[in-house]
Amino acid sequence: MHCPDCDHQNPEEAKFCNECGCHLIEPLDKAEADLQTESERKHVTIMFSDLSGYTAMNEKLDPEE
Repeated sequence: MHCPDCDHQNPEEAKFCNECGCHLIEPLDKAEADLQTESERKHVTIMFSDLSGYTAMNEKLDPEE
């Protein structure tokens, strides 16, 4: 298996390159490749909330409360 970064030839069972340490990606079979290329766009709503006095209140409370 060739390293995608440094092109060093590594043993097939290697998970990291013996030369540069790069993570080696194993070839995917057709079924796995189809699952990974499928994507979906979604509309989402993200809400951020900051409560007044929350930090001071949290410092006084027991973690289980």
